[in-house]
Amino acid sequence: MRLRVRVNGFDAVCRMAEAGVGIGIVPEVAARRCRRSMRIAVIPLAEAWAMRRLVLCVRQMRALTVPARRLVEHLGREAELR
Repeated sequence: MRLRVRVNGFDAVCRMAEAGVGIGIVPEVAARRCRRSMRIAVIPLAEAWAMRRLVLCVRQMRALTVPARRLVEHLGREAELR
């Protein structure tokens, strides 16, 4: 992606859109939160370029608490199902 303008946060992107300065691409959760207090439209993107691949990072699995390790293992299993 080529960015034309950089601002400090998703709220700033949404405020610029609200002011008619342009359009912004932000995570859906941020857009929906901003929509509560701003006059903006939220339009979901379904294009392949808009999808993000997320990963989970840990320093050492064996150093995690049991609940944290279980969460990591659960998320790994769920990811394999998709």
